[in-house]
Amino acid sequence: MEYKDYYGILGVSRGASSEEIRRAYRKLAKQYHPDLNKAPGAEDKYKEINEAYEVLKDADKRAKYDALGMNWHQGQTFTPPPGGTRVEFGGDFSDFFQSLFGFGDIFGTVHDEKARADYDLTKDVHVPVYAAVLGRKFDVDTPTGKVTVTMPPGMQDGQKLRLRGKGYPRPGGSNGDMYVRVKIDIPKSLTPRQRELWQMIAREG
Repeated sequence: MEYKDYYGILGVSRGASSEEIRRAYRKLAKQYHPDLNKAPGAEDKYKEINEAYEVLKDADKRAKYDALGMNWHQGQTFTPPPGGTRVEFGGDFSDFFQSLFGFGDIFGTVHDEKARADYDLTKDVHVPVYAAVLGRKFDVDTPTGKVTVTMPPGMQDGQKLRLRGKGYPRPGGSNGDMYVRVKIDIPKSLTPRQRELWQMIAREG
């Protein structure tokens, strides 16, 4: 299925609120409504706008789309962690690994508070297998603001990264630490091509 950027279609950012999405939809729907706009392509644009809005207005559908891209329909059993948001991963191997690992979009999800010990904070970050193998950088929101975390190659499931001084504020001005715990996501189904690529790696290994 061809990937469609629903956020781009509505002209909003990926962090847009429900109200921002609703306002953008209303504006565009009025602009391209077939009864009001007879220009060539207006009706197709109107349908595309409605398709994007139907997904992004629904919290559950939006979370699955953020995680799985256009394959979100195949991910009906996927449940992202509470408060999960999208983390972008780049790199020269993006297309290859997107095909290999069965993700409609290259992703990871952060924002799930698991424990608070005094002023320390632990959050999970869900990443695709290749990101754990190759290492990647991603942004994490902390009580002191957003920071960029460098995940080294070879991270294991459950392994933690320590962000010193990024936990909850203590009386007197200092902060506790924040721990980012890596959770590796394994695709639940593979296409024949993806299975072939996995087998190729297995032979190389």
